[in-house]
Amino acid sequence: MFGVGTIGSLGGAAVPGTASLDPAAIALFARMTSQPTPTRMALINTMIVSLKGAGLWSTSDAIWVMAAADSQAMTLNWVQNLYNLTPVNSPTFVVDRGVSGDGSTSYLNTGLSPGAGGLQYSTNSCHMSCYVRTSRAANSVYDMGFYDGSSATAIVPFDASNNFSRFCDDISGLTQPSPGSTGLFSVDRDNSANFRGYIRGASETVSVSSSIAPVGTAPVYICGINLGGTPTLSTDQIAFGRVGSQASAAQEAQLYSIVQAYMTGVGANV
Repeated sequence: MFGVGTIGSLGGAAVPGTASLDPAAIALFARMTSQPTPTRMALINTMIVSLKGAGLWSTSDAIWVMAAADSQAMTLNWVQNLYNLTPVNSPTFVVDRGVSGDGSTSYLNTGLSPGAGGLQYSTNSCHMSCYVRTSRAANSVYDMGFYDGSSATAIVPFDASNNFSRFCDDISGLTQPSPGSTGLFSVDRDNSANFRGYIRGASETVSVSSSIAPVGTAPVYICGINLGGTPTLSTDQIAFGRVGSQASAAQEAQLYSIVQAYMTGVGANV
Protein backbone atom coordinates (compact mmCIF):
# COMPACT_ATOMS: atom_id res chain seq x y z
CA MET A 1 0.00 0.00 0.00
CA PHE A 2 2.87 2.36 0.73
CA GLY A 3 6.00 2.75 -1.31
CA VAL A 4 9.35 3.60 0.21
CA GLY A 5 10.63 7.06 -0.53
CA THR A 6 9.57 10.66 -0.25
CA ILE A 7 5.84 11.19 -0.08
CA GLY A 8 5.94 14.86 -0.99
CA SER A 9 5.75 18.37 0.36
CA LEU A 10 3.28 21.19 0.86
CA GLY A 11 4.10 24.85 0.97
CA GLY A 12 7.81 24.02 0.96
CA ALA A 13 7.58 21.88 4.09
CA ALA A 14 8.91 18.36 3.60
CA VAL A 15 6.79 15.45 4.74
CA PRO A 16 8.26 12.04 5.47
CA GLY A 17 8.49 8.99 3.24
CA THR A 18 7.38 5.62 4.49
CA ALA A 19 10.93 4.78 5.53
CA SER A 20 10.75 7.53 8.16
CA LEU A 21 7.22 6.84 9.37
CA ASP A 22 6.65 5.14 12.70
CA PRO A 23 5.34 1.56 12.33
CA ALA A 24 2.28 2.46 14.42
CA ALA A 25 1.45 5.26 11.99
CA ILE A 26 1.79 2.91 9.01
CA ALA A 27 -0.49 0.38 10.73
CA LEU A 28 -3.06 3.13 11.38
CA PHE A 29 -2.98 4.31 7.75
CA ALA A 30 -3.57 0.74 6.59
CA ARG A 31 -6.87 0.74 8.52
CA MET A 32 -8.10 3.93 6.85
CA THR A 33 -10.48 3.52 3.92
CA SER A 34 -9.14 6.71 2.30
CA GLN A 35 -5.45 7.42 2.60
CA PRO A 36 -4.41 10.67 4.28
CA THR A 37 -2.71 13.45 2.39
CA PRO A 38 1.06 13.69 2.86
CA THR A 39 0.61 16.64 5.21
CA ARG A 40 -1.86 14.74 7.37
CA MET A 41 0.41 11.70 7.39
CA ALA A 42 3.14 13.91 8.79
CA LEU A 43 0.83 15.35 11.47
CA ILE A 44 -0.35 11.91 12.54
CA ASN A 45 3.15 10.48 12.54
CA THR A 46 4.47 13.38 14.61
CA MET A 47 1.69 12.95 17.15
CA ILE A 48 2.32 9.22 17.51
CA VAL A 49 6.09 9.66 17.84
CA SER A 50 5.57 12.42 20.41
CA LEU A 51 3.14 10.28 22.43
CA LYS A 52 5.64 7.45 22.42
CA GLY A 53 8.41 9.79 23.51
CA ALA A 54 6.28 11.02 26.41
CA GLY A 55 5.52 7.45 27.52
CA LEU A 56 1.82 7.93 26.74
CA TRP A 57 1.40 5.53 23.82
CA SER A 58 2.23 2.22 25.49
CA THR A 59 0.08 3.15 28.49
CA SER A 60 -3.01 3.87 26.36
CA ASP A 61 -5.90 1.51 25.74
CA ALA A 62 -7.36 3.92 23.24
CA ILE A 63 -6.60 7.22 21.57
CA TRP A 64 -9.38 8.61 19.40
CA VAL A 65 -8.90 11.65 17.18
CA MET A 66 -12.30 12.77 15.98
CA ALA A 67 -10.84 15.86 14.30
CA ALA A 68 -10.20 13.65 11.29
CA ALA A 69 -10.34 13.81 7.52
CA ASP A 70 -13.45 11.67 7.16
CA SER A 71 -16.07 9.83 9.19
CA GLN A 72 -14.37 6.42 8.86
CA ALA A 73 -10.98 7.67 10.08
CA MET A 74 -12.80 9.43 12.93
CA THR A 75 -13.92 6.10 14.40
CA LEU A 76 -10.47 4.51 14.65
CA ASN A 77 -8.63 3.79 17.87
CA TRP A 78 -5.09 4.79 16.93
CA VAL A 79 -3.46 2.43 19.41
CA GLN A 80 -4.98 -0.89 18.34
CA ASN A 81 -7.76 -2.34 16.23
CA LEU A 82 -10.05 -2.63 19.27
CA TYR A 83 -12.47 -0.15 20.85
CA ASN A 84 -13.14 1.65 17.59
CA LEU A 85 -15.96 4.16 17.95
CA THR A 86 -19.52 3.28 17.05
CA PRO A 87 -21.72 6.30 16.24
CA VAL A 88 -25.18 5.89 17.74
CA ASN A 89 -28.14 7.75 16.19
CA SER A 90 -26.00 9.79 13.81
CA PRO A 91 -23.95 12.25 15.86
CA THR A 92 -22.71 15.12 13.70
CA PHE A 93 -19.21 14.76 12.29
CA VAL A 94 -17.39 17.81 10.92
CA VAL A 95 -14.15 17.32 8.98
CA ASP A 96 -11.09 18.37 11.00
CA ARG A 97 -13.23 19.54 13.90
CA GLY A 98 -14.82 16.58 15.69
CA VAL A 99 -18.14 15.02 16.62
CA SER A 100 -21.12 16.42 18.50
CA GLY A 101 -24.26 14.74 19.76
CA ASP A 102 -27.74 16.21 19.79
CA GLY A 103 -28.06 16.17 23.58
CA SER A 104 -30.86 13.66 23.33
CA THR A 105 -30.12 10.43 21.46
CA SER A 106 -26.81 10.62 19.58
CA TYR A 107 -23.34 9.85 20.91
CA LEU A 108 -20.20 7.72 20.39
CA ASN A 109 -19.91 4.31 22.03
CA THR A 110 -16.27 3.40 22.62
CA GLY A 111 -16.98 -0.25 23.38
CA LEU A 112 -14.33 0.06 26.11
CA SER A 113 -15.61 -1.23 29.45
CA PRO A 114 -13.28 -0.43 32.38
CA GLY A 115 -14.99 -3.10 34.49
CA ALA A 116 -14.13 -5.86 32.01
CA GLY A 117 -10.43 -5.87 33.00
CA GLY A 118 -7.42 -6.64 30.85
CA LEU A 119 -6.72 -2.96 30.24
CA GLN A 120 -3.98 -0.44 30.91
CA TYR A 121 -6.77 1.38 32.77
CA SER A 122 -7.05 -0.13 36.24
CA THR A 123 -8.71 0.99 39.46
CA ASN A 124 -5.68 2.72 40.97
CA SER A 125 -3.85 3.62 37.77
CA CYS A 126 -6.20 5.22 35.29
CA HIS A 127 -6.59 8.20 33.00
CA MET A 128 -9.40 9.70 30.94
CA SER A 129 -9.32 12.86 28.85
CA CYS A 130 -11.26 14.66 26.15
CA TYR A 131 -10.69 17.75 24.02
CA VAL A 132 -13.78 19.95 23.86
CA ARG A 133 -14.24 22.58 21.14
CA THR A 134 -17.63 24.03 22.10
CA SER A 135 -17.59 27.41 23.80
CA ARG A 136 -20.73 27.71 25.92
CA ALA A 137 -22.11 29.00 29.18
CA ALA A 138 -21.61 26.94 32.32
CA ASN A 139 -23.86 23.91 32.43
CA SER A 140 -23.80 20.47 34.05
CA VAL A 141 -23.04 18.59 30.82
CA TYR A 142 -21.16 15.29 30.81
CA ASP A 143 -18.87 15.00 27.78
CA MET A 144 -17.26 11.60 28.43
CA GLY A 145 -17.52 8.75 30.90
CA PHE A 146 -19.47 5.88 32.41
CA TYR A 147 -21.23 4.80 35.59
CA ASP A 148 -21.76 1.10 36.16
CA GLY A 149 -23.92 1.35 39.27
CA SER A 150 -20.88 1.15 41.54
CA SER A 151 -17.96 3.10 40.08
CA ALA A 152 -18.05 6.28 37.99
CA THR A 153 -15.62 8.14 35.77
CA ALA A 154 -16.93 11.32 34.22
CA ILE A 155 -15.82 14.69 32.85
CA VAL A 156 -17.97 17.83 33.03
CA PRO A 157 -15.85 20.66 31.55
CA PHE A 158 -17.80 23.72 32.72
CA ASP A 159 -20.28 23.44 35.57
CA ALA A 160 -21.17 26.74 37.28
CA SER A 161 -17.75 28.21 36.32
CA ASN A 162 -15.96 25.05 37.47
CA ASN A 163 -14.72 21.81 35.96
CA PHE A 164 -16.29 18.83 37.71
CA SER A 165 -14.94 15.30 37.49
CA ARG A 166 -15.48 11.91 39.12
CA PHE A 167 -12.90 9.20 38.80
CA CYS A 168 -13.09 5.55 39.82
CA ASP A 169 -15.29 6.42 42.78
CA ASP A 170 -18.98 6.61 43.65
CA ILE A 171 -20.33 10.05 44.52
CA SER A 172 -17.26 12.09 45.37
CA GLY A 173 -16.25 14.70 42.82
CA LEU A 174 -13.39 17.00 42.00
CA THR A 175 -14.31 20.63 41.38
CA GLN A 176 -11.72 23.11 40.15
CA PRO A 177 -12.03 26.60 38.63
CA SER A 178 -12.33 26.34 34.86
CA PRO A 179 -11.32 29.05 32.36
CA GLY A 180 -14.21 27.94 30.14
CA SER A 181 -15.72 24.96 28.39
CA THR A 182 -13.01 24.42 25.76
CA GLY A 183 -9.67 22.64 25.67
CA LEU A 184 -8.25 19.40 27.04
CA PHE A 185 -9.79 18.12 30.29
CA SER A 186 -8.12 15.19 32.06
CA VAL A 187 -8.38 13.14 35.22
CA ASP A 188 -5.81 10.71 36.66
CA ARG A 189 -5.68 8.32 39.59
CA ASP A 190 -2.44 6.72 40.79
CA ASN A 191 -3.52 5.56 44.26
CA SER A 192 -6.56 4.43 46.22
CA ALA A 193 -6.97 7.64 48.24
CA ASN A 194 -7.34 10.48 45.73
CA PHE A 195 -7.28 11.55 42.10
CA ARG A 196 -6.08 14.60 40.16
CA GLY A 197 -7.68 16.92 37.61
CA TYR A 198 -6.07 18.95 34.82
CA ILE A 199 -7.32 21.63 32.48
CA ARG A 200 -5.25 22.32 29.37
CA GLY A 201 -2.33 20.41 30.85
CA ALA A 202 -2.16 22.44 34.04
CA SER A 203 -4.23 23.57 37.06
CA GLU A 204 -3.71 20.36 39.02
CA THR A 205 -6.26 19.87 41.79
CA VAL A 206 -6.42 16.85 44.08
CA SER A 207 -9.66 15.30 45.29
CA VAL A 208 -9.66 13.09 48.37
CA SER A 209 -11.80 10.19 47.23
CA SER A 210 -11.38 6.47 47.86
CA SER A 211 -11.30 4.36 44.72
CA ILE A 212 -13.99 1.86 43.81
CA ALA A 213 -13.22 -0.79 41.22
CA PRO A 214 -15.38 -0.72 38.09
CA VAL A 215 -17.62 -3.74 37.66
CA GLY A 216 -19.69 -5.13 34.82
CA THR A 217 -19.45 -4.22 31.18
CA ALA A 218 -20.70 -0.62 30.99
CA PRO A 219 -18.71 1.01 28.16
CA VAL A 220 -17.42 4.58 28.10
CA TYR A 221 -19.44 7.02 25.98
CA ILE A 222 -18.20 10.19 24.28
CA CYS A 223 -20.53 13.18 23.70
CA GLY A 224 -22.13 12.18 26.97
CA ILE A 225 -21.93 9.56 29.69
CA ASN A 226 -23.20 6.01 30.02
CA LEU A 227 -25.17 6.50 33.22
CA GLY A 228 -25.98 3.01 34.38
CA GLY A 229 -26.97 1.96 30.88
CA THR A 230 -28.89 5.16 30.14
CA PRO A 231 -27.15 7.75 27.92
CA THR A 232 -27.00 11.25 29.43
CA LEU A 233 -25.84 13.33 26.52
CA SER A 234 -24.20 16.55 25.41
CA THR A 235 -24.20 18.80 22.35
CA ASP A 236 -20.52 19.70 22.75
CA GLN A 237 -18.12 19.02 19.89
CA ILE A 238 -15.40 16.58 20.96
CA ALA A 239 -12.16 16.31 18.97
CA PHE A 240 -10.03 13.84 20.97
CA GLY A 241 -10.25 11.26 23.71
CA ARG A 242 -7.86 8.98 25.59
CA VAL A 243 -8.26 6.14 28.08
CA GLY A 244 -5.33 4.36 29.71
CA SER A 245 -3.21 4.15 32.82
CA GLN A 246 -2.42 7.23 34.88
CA ALA A 247 -0.32 10.09 33.56
CA SER A 248 1.99 12.15 35.74
CA ALA A 249 1.77 15.93 36.01
CA ALA A 250 4.66 16.24 33.55
CA GLN A 251 2.96 13.86 31.14
CA GLU A 252 -0.30 15.80 31.36
CA ALA A 253 1.56 18.92 30.24
CA GLN A 254 3.12 16.94 27.41
CA LEU A 255 -0.21 15.43 26.39
CA TYR A 256 -1.79 18.85 26.12
CA SER A 257 1.13 20.15 24.06
CA ILE A 258 0.99 17.14 21.71
CA VAL A 259 -2.76 17.24 21.22
CA GLN A 260 -2.76 21.02 20.80
CA ALA A 261 -0.07 20.76 18.12
CA TYR A 262 -2.20 18.32 16.12
CA MET A 263 -5.32 20.42 16.56
CA THR A 264 -3.43 23.51 15.41
CA GLY A 265 -2.23 21.56 12.38
CA VAL A 266 -5.79 20.81 11.25
CA GLY A 267 -7.24 24.14 12.40
CA ALA A 268 -9.24 22.74 15.31
CA ASN A 269 -7.30 24.30 18.16
CA VAL A 270 -9.15 26.24 20.86
